[in-house]
Amino acid sequence: MAKSKTKNIARLPAKPYDRKPSPPSGSGAATEAALGSRTTATNSPSLKDALSADTPDSGDTFPKDFRGCLLEYCQALNPHLQPRAGEMRDWDIQVLATVKASDVEAKDFAAWSESKLEDLYWNYDAAGKLRRRAAILKSTTELLDGPPAAVGRKPKPGEGDIHIRQIPDSDYSFRLWGRGLETKRQYCLDWVHSKTGEAVNSPFGEDYELWAVPNRRAPWMPCPTSRLCSAERAHGIAQKDILPGKEKFVLLEGTACLFKRPGKLPIYFEVPVRPRQVDTQDVVVLDFSGDD
Repeated sequence: MAKSKTKNIARLPAKPYDRKPSPPSGSGAATEAALGSRTTATNSPSLKDALSADTPDSGDTFPKDFRGCLLEYCQALNPHLQPRAGEMRDWDIQVLATVKASDVEAKDFAAWSESKLEDLYWNYDAAGKLRRRAAILKSTTELLDGPPAAVGRKPKPGEGDIHIRQIPDSDYSFRLWGRGLETKRQYCLDWVHSKTGEAVNSPFGEDYELWAVPNRRAPWMPCPTSRLCSAERAHGIAQKDILPGKEKFVLLEGTACLFKRPGKLPIYFEVPVRPRQVDTQDVVVLDFSGDD
């Protein structure tokens, strides 16, 4: 019996929001032509121009959609490569934002990007490949049209929901920010130099501890205590290998934290809880606060 072909198949990221399906971009003829040619030449705006187009006109630098977030990652990871125009643009943006191209791959970016796409439907028959390809491109565009998801993005001055607090007896501060993390009820935490505002990795090396602890306003309530690690360390990156200024913690709203350093008093803080409307449609709410 012939051995079946085995290949690692990347998975498309799940859609972070509900959205009505939109018609597939491009025609069937365009899709079929793209399948036959892996190096279609097209004109495309520069990443800086694309970033400007995906930034609100109000002067706010925060991306207006997930595409804007990925374009920033493209600029940081592959600044010399441009996504193609047309139906392949969003797919190229996703590729450039997630994988750093080698010199060989960069020489024929179109072919490399096409190969990444073809990896997702190589085992389909001819008709199935066309359908699968169109579905992937449509799904990618829907994902990028969605709201910004900014867990890995460091904030820029003036974007809002940024909180900076000095760490006693040090030249550094904690920075907590939550723009783009509202739907996940998250905040991110990092360190910045107090004078320059420049983001840094742990200025204390590995000689510190950050813990999730019981809330000091209600310490009698059951609450698990656990030591926290940065997102980079959680993904297996050694402290010395984290890119400068990229280290961050991802914290849920309302988390009570305790920061420990040798020879210094511990620092306690609570992650803010954003005000939001409480759903009371299926319950009766009694309020015992205040005087009778």
